[in-house]
Amino acid sequence: MSQKRCYYEVLGVAREVAPDDIRAAEVTRLEAANKLLTARVERLEKLLADQSSTSSDLALAGMTTEVTKLRNEIKRLRDDFDAMKKTADATPPPNTTSKREDAEARGKVLIQNDYLEEMLIVVNGAQYRLPPGQTRTIQVPSGTFSYQVPQLQSVAQSRRVATDETYTIRVHPMNR
Repeated sequence: MSQKRCYYEVLGVAREVAPDDIRAAEVTRLEAANKLLTARVERLEKLLADQSSTSSDLALAGMTTEVTKLRNEIKRLRDDFDAMKKTADATPPPNTTSKREDAEARGKVLIQNDYLEEMLIVVNGAQYRLPPGQTRTIQVPSGTFSYQVPQLQSVAQSRRVATDETYTIRVHPMNR
């Protein structure tokens, strides 16, 4: 199963990010713009309220027009934000699959600790603490997966597991 790739540009540099990260960035941007516009509207409304009766009708009309524009912009931002929330709530996470696809596209990783101390094994980013002499089976999507034993390896290793196949990782002391 291929995962959807998304790119988001920050300060002129495009980076690959998860779709949820893009949504979070857009929500943050819209919230900041909303706060800025709300503050400007409040400032202009205060200026209008503080205007003395000697102000020219022209200046008052210009400020009234500006306040109306800002209110419309805030309404548009709120509508955009509400639409994004509805879309986010209705859209399943990008890594979900149907039960049938999930059952057909899974492999297993068997981790076995032959050390005399508890070992930490990281498989696809998930951490598993394994007591001495214990084994554990972990379901993973078929295809490439990564694992690392941080006490022994400085870099994660990549391996492949086919559907319904079991890949064994045996953590044991090396005889020198």
